[in-house]
Amino acid sequence: MTLKQFALTGLLAGLASTASAQQVIRITGSTAFRGAANTAIGNILESGYTFGYTGSAFSSSNRTIFTGTTKAPTSTPVIIKCQWSGAVGGVKTIVQNVALPEWLVNASPQSTTGTQVTTPSYDAPVTCDIAMHDGFQNTTEFKAPVMTARVVGVLPFQWFRNHGSPTTLDNMNPILAASLLSGGLPLSQFTGNPADAGTAVYGTGRDEDSGTRMVTYADCFFGVFSSPTQYQPIISGGTVTDLVPWPATVVLGTPYPLGHSGYAGGGQLVTGMNTPGSNTTSANPGHLVSYAGINDAQAALPGTAATATSTLTGNAVSSVTVTNGGTNYGGGTFVTFSGGGGSGAAGTPIISGGVVTGVTITSGGSGYTSAPTVAIRAGATMKYNGFDYTAQNVREGKYTFWSYMHVLNRAGYANAAIANQIADRIKNVDAAVSGILLSTMQVGRAVEGGPVTPGSPF
Repeated sequence: MTLKQFALTGLLAGLASTASAQQVIRITGSTAFRGAANTAIGNILESGYTFGYTGSAFSSSNRTIFTGTTKAPTSTPVIIKCQWSGAVGGVKTIVQNVALPEWLVNASPQSTTGTQVTTPSYDAPVTCDIAMHDGFQNTTEFKAPVMTARVVGVLPFQWFRNHGSPTTLDNMNPILAASLLSGGLPLSQFTGNPADAGTAVYGTGRDEDSGTRMVTYADCFFGVFSSPTQYQPIISGGTVTDLVPWPATVVLGTPYPLGHSGYAGGGQLVTGMNTPGSNTTSANPGHLVSYAGINDAQAALPGTAATATSTLTGNAVSSVTVTNGGTNYGGGTFVTFSGGGGSGAAGTPIISGGVVTGVTITSGGSGYTSAPTVAIRAGATMKYNGFDYTAQNVREGKYTFWSYMHVLNRAGYANAAIANQIADRIKNVDAAVSGILLSTMQVGRAVEGGPVTPGSPF
C-alpha cells in the first residue's frame, strides 16, 4: 500500500468512526408532555432499542434512558437520557449552563420491553441541550440567550377542588382566579348562596419552577411574576389538620417569601388535594382549589371513590353496574373503559346529589374478549368561564385554559437534527398521548393568556 493509499484509508476510517459515534442526548423540562416525549423517542428509534426507567411505572417516571439508533434521516447511534423536573427550570438550566445531577448512567439496566431501575446510579452533574416547556421562552425570566424553539402540541389545564368540597364549587373564571391567588375568597362568590359567606376558599398550586403555574398566572391576568398567597395543607394521620400560607423557600436558587411557593410536582399536588379534612377538622378551615394539567386534574378525588363494572354481550359492552356511587361528584365527571382486548366503548355517568347512580352506554365498542375495566374520573374538576373541558371545546375556542408545548434547544446544538426529529414526531403524531395535536386546532393564540382567535399560527 502506498503512503497516499494508507493516508486515504485512515481518513475514511476516521470519517466512518465519527459518523457512527454514539451520541448522548439529554432532555429536561416539563413533566406535562413526558408521556408524549417518551413515546416519540421510542418511535424515532430503530426496532430493537432498549430502555429503562426509575419509579413504579414508565408512564410516570421522571428519569428514563433509551439506547438505540435513530431512524433516517439522522441514522445515529444514541443514548437518550430524560430528566423531567420542571418547565421553567428546564429553560434556566440551558440558558445559564446549569449542571444537572441524576442522569441515569449508560450502563443502567435496560431491555426492549423496558426495565425498572430499582437502584439507580447517576452521571456526575452535567449540562443538557434540549428542554420541553409549557410556553414561550420569553414568558419566563430566562429570556437570553434565545433558544431554537418549536411548538409541538397543545396542553390543556383545569381548575379542580379538593376532597370533600361541595359540588356547588363548580366554576372558575379569570376574575375569581386572580382574587383566589391573592389570598382567598368566601364560598358564596362561587355559589351565589349567602349562606356560604362564612366558608372560605383558598388557593394552592405549584412552585416557581412550574410551567403550569406560569400559564395559569398569565391566563387569569394575575401576572406571571406577581406575588400570590398559596396555601399548604398540613397533613397528619391521613387528614388535613390545618391550612397555612406556603412556607418561605428557595426555588431555582431564588428565595421566595411566605405564601409565594407551592408543590414541586403535579402528583404531589393531587395527593394533597385528595386528602380529606380541610373544611372539617383543620384549625384554619376552608376548601382548597388548584390548577393542573388535565392528566393530574382528572386524578383528583372529590370524596369517596365511585366504582363500577362492565358487562359484555357478544364482543361489545352492553351495560355498566355501579358498585359504589361515591360522593361529591360534579358535572365534569366522565367514564373510561380500558383492557378487555377491544376498543371503542363509551358511556356517560348519571349523577344525582354528587352520587354516580348509573352509566348510560353511548357506544358498546367492538372486539372485547373480556369485560373492560371501568374508571370514573374527573369528579372534582371545574368548568372554566362556564364551560367544561373537552378536547373539542379547546379545538374550537370554547374552552380557553391551555398553552402551547415547546421543544427548545440551545442555538448551535450539534444534534439539532435529532432534536428536530423528536419534535416533529411529537407534533405530527404523539402529542395526542399528553395533549392535543396542533393539526386539529381551529384556533390559536400568540402568547399565554392571550386572545384566542380563529386559525392556528403553528
